[in-house]
Formats: sequence, C-alpha cells, structure tokens
Amino acid sequence: MVIRYPLYWKQFHCAAGQCPDTCCQGWDIALDPQTLKRYRKEKGNLGKKLRQKVDLKKSCLSFDGGVCPFLDSEGLCSVQKAGGEEMLSRACRLYPRHTEEYGSRREWSLSFSCPEATRLILEQEKPLEFAEKETLKKGRPDSEIDRPLLDILLAVRRSAIEISQDRRIPLGFRMAMVLAMAKDVQRRLELGREKEILPYIRRLEERRMASRPWLWPVWEAVRKNRREQERLILKWEDFLWELPPWEKNWRTLLKKACRALEAAEGEAGEGEDFSVAFEHILVSYLDLYLPGAVYDGDVLTKAKMALYHCLMLQKMETALETPVKEWLHIYARETEHYEENVKALERALKTRTEFRTEEIMACVLPAKIE
Repeated sequence: MVIRYPLYWKQFHCAAGQCPDTCCQGWDIALDPQTLKRYRKEKGNLGKKLRQKVDLKKSCLSFDGGVCPFLDSEGLCSVQKAGGEEMLSRACRLYPRHTEEYGSRREWSLSFSCPEATRLILEQEKPLEFAEKETLKKGRPDSEIDRPLLDILLAVRRSAIEISQDRRIPLGFRMAMVLAMAKDVQRRLELGREKEILPYIRRLEERRMASRPWLWPVWEAVRKNRREQERLILKWEDFLWELPPWEKNWRTLLKKACRALEAAEGEAGEGEDFSVAFEHILVSYLDLYLPGAVYDGDVLTKAKMALYHCLMLQKMETALETPVKEWLHIYARETEHYEENVKALERALKTRTEFRTEEIMACVLPAKIE
C-alpha cells in the first residue's frame, strides 16, 4: 500500500480544553463495531452511562441538544478521562485526521473543521509538502477503481499544486491556470482522449517554466469589470444561504459577511491580495478533491470547488476583517461535513450559469479597468 500525507501531519496535537470550539457538538458521531462491543461490556458507572447515552440500534452517540453527553464543563471528554484513549470510538480517536482510499493507495489529511488543524496548516510559511511511502499493509484491490484514470488524476493534481505554489505569479493568476488546465483535461476525458492528457500536462509545465504568456488571450476574453465581479460574488453568497445550516454560528457569520460585502458594493478599488494562507487553502482542497474524480470522471467540478472555497473565504475575510484561520472551521463544517450541502454545491458548480468556468475565472483574475 502507498500512504500519502502532508509533512505537517505529525505536528498536530489536539488543543483539548484550550480549543476555542469543540468537535463534540453539531454533528452525529458514529460508533464502529469494536467500540460498540467494548461499550456493551464495560462495567461500573462508566459502563452504565455509556449504555444510557449510546443509541445501539443506530450505532451512534445520543446527543443532548446537539452536544455530546460526555463533554464535561472543561471542554474535555469524560469517557477518555475515565477509561483512557482506548475507550474512544475510532471517529473520535482519529478526528480531525481524514482518510481517502483509492485501491491500494491511502491518503491522509487534516480537516479544516478543526480550529487547531486550521491554525497549523495556515501558519505554515513554506509551501505545503507531501510525502509518500510504501508499507506492507494491504489496501483495497485496485480492481475497485480505474487505475489508469487515477494515475492521470494524480499527475493532474501534482501539476495543479505546483502551479498553485509558484509564488512568482499572483495567486489569482495561478487559480486561473489551474482552472484552465482542469477544463482542458475534462474535455479530453469526455472525448475519450485520455492518452493525450499526460503529454498535455508536460507541455503546460514547459510553458510555465519558460514563463510564456500562453493564457493571456484567454484571460483577456473572460475578464470582467469590478462591478460585474461583485454581482457574481453576491450570487455565489446567495447560494450559501440556500444550504441548510448545521449550527447557529454559521448563519451569524454569513449574515455579518453578506452585510459587509453588500455595503462595499461599487466602492472603488483594485481588489484584495491573496495571502499565503489562501495558497495553503487552495492546495489543501486540490489535494483532497482532484483524485476523487476517479469515481465520476468530473475533474473540472472538483477544481471549481477548490477555487470557489478559496475565493469565497478570501472575500469573507475581507468583509469580516478577521483572519480566516479564526473562523474557517465553521465554514468547513457547513460545506465539507454536511453531505447534503456538499452534493448541493457540486450540483450548482456543474449546472448553474453563475458557476460556469468562464465566470469563476473572471472572478479570480484582476478586474478589467474601464
């Protein structure tokens, strides 16, 4: 098995009682079979409480008002306090570590829904790096996936991340380059011309290294003025209101950002710069999403989603006048962990006119001056 993980992976440590939020509320916590078996056999007061607060039929914890019944007044887990880490369910023990498996390949990441994971990732000064290693563990059979397609997608991801981390170029232009590449790859996939993709990627890398302005004609054709950009961004924010909220903090945050953006509409300016934190956000989402196209062949929508999150977060940070690392965990819980919202966003990015490739590209590029 091949295991891939970001180099910052081993630096993560739970902030426990110092966390500004808690992962013990706002969602269901599923219990794996081994944990359920352990909870059924546990004796004493801990065992009695476990059996009272666990839904054995649904294999999950029974929350009280959206909060885990084992969360104590100090923001700590009373189960772990009483029985040690081995008493935690697999979900609780691993979070915010996230895993994706593609046949004999396993990929690890940290979720932005955890404030401490977000801080760790966004405070990295150097470009994010990833490691791969071979292990003796056996993963799922490669026959479960399209291995040639996965190899293509891994090459697309590698190139997309290299483009995203090329700090000679403003991040908005890097995002446009990634989107243009994803569109070209998608077209070849739909036409059954997969054999053209790897040579195409190599040509793109040669052009980029030679600093050839090969995309300028495309960019000039799609660029919009600032007012047109603002109208699109407001439509994108309207879509966020369509998503059912998971926790009350989300609507409070969104309302504040929307009011600030609407108040600023039409004001003069050349737009805001993307900080290094947004490079890390873009790379993290590309790293997570692009290989997932092995299941539906839709690499373009995966790239759109990464850019959408990055751009919306940048606009919200400007509006809120608060660093994105302080509230990204709230955004991530709504747009990544709530399955209904993830599917709704994918559908919108694929079907709505305001999310066409050209519209997204126009919003990441500098506004046209008229």
